[in-house]
Amino acid sequence: MVDASRHVKTPEQANIVLNTPFAFIRTIKSSDFKRRRGVPQTVIDSTFHPIKQYNDTVTSKPNVVLIIIESFGREYLGSFNKEMNIKDYVGYTPFIDSLAQHSLIFPNAFSNGRKSIHAMSSILAGIPSFKTAYTSTPYANKKIESIISAVNGMGYDTSFFHGAPNGSMGFLGFGNVLGYDHYYGKTEYNNDDDFDGIWGIWDEPFLQYTAQVLSEKQQPFFSTIFTVSSHAPYQVPEKYEGKFPKGDLDIHQCVGYTDYALKQFFKTIENEPWYQNTVFVITADHGNQIYYEAYQKTANRYAVPILILIPMKSIKVLTIV
Repeated sequence: MVDASRHVKTPEQANIVLNTPFAFIRTIKSSDFKRRRGVPQTVIDSTFHPIKQYNDTVTSKPNVVLIIIESFGREYLGSFNKEMNIKDYVGYTPFIDSLAQHSLIFPNAFSNGRKSIHAMSSILAGIPSFKTAYTSTPYANKKIESIISAVNGMGYDTSFFHGAPNGSMGFLGFGNVLGYDHYYGKTEYNNDDDFDGIWGIWDEPFLQYTAQVLSEKQQPFFSTIFTVSSHAPYQVPEKYEGKFPKGDLDIHQCVGYTDYALKQFFKTIENEPWYQNTVFVITADHGNQIYYEAYQKTANRYAVPILILIPMKSIKVLTIV
């Protein structure tokens, strides 16, 4: 039902696109959240104070580029496993590991779910998914507060980049609910020569396209990039066959390819005038194949990286647990 938001400007208009028979059929066997009051309202009101007012003065408005890497479990990144004491450990992300030497890294972060559809609401709006992805619930078309609505109110240009066919996983519809100004997908890329045949445009060319679009934007901007290539059936472009270590799992060479694609992306943008005024955040939607026993534990199956790079400042190696 969230796909209805693809065709409207505000979430409230989505109900005009939908119709009653469709809504009934689509949700007839769906579970719903039930409101339960286990604590008296007076106790809630006296104990919890979620609304806070800050009087901080914003002295500058840096650009923000949030990169969500498909299926990038923490297990694959050497810089995030230094304290794990895993025997004969091998990582597959030399470029991200190099960034980590100058970044703030959080090696004790966990995803909300195991599917990409769970990630968009949790990362961007702080809304978790439970048994059902939030974007698949009857609440998905509701207007919500998010990092997007926050920066929109500060005059940022907001954009979402995803190389898959437009509308894949409901990203375009939910992106409209969040309030993105622009959506760039396979349609906008407009070159099927770079289509992987299954999921979307290969990461390297799509990230180059993203770099070009960002360089044409008015500052400040907030942009989200969602990659696609590190995914089953675990293929890399034919010209890169044999370039990246095969490792022990099928996904390992794909991890190497996406890491390389990110390296080329940063190489392209590092001399752009907006680069030094940008905060880069790298994380993942969820993990994927697991090789090391340490990651067989229930919690670690959801372990993902969070890395914050601020080129304008010299961040020394700093680990937050």
